[in-house]
Amino acid sequence: MTRYSVLLHREKPEYLAACYAPEGNGIRTTLEAEDACSWVLLESAARVARHISENMNVRVSIQHCTA
Repeated sequence: MTRYSVLLHREKPEYLAACYAPEGNGIRTTLEAEDACSWVLLESAARVARHISENMNVRVSIQHCTA
């Protein structure tokens, strides 16, 4: 099944990753594609990518991944 991840184009490319912690869940970034969170629908990945791009002022792209 094709899934999609969000890649942030920074000095070192970083992927979005889910973060589950006792003090609260959220997102973080990771250098490892294997640790990236992913979406089944391209539209969902695009919505997240746009939000991150606008709020963090960073260029992003959507990548195909296998999960």
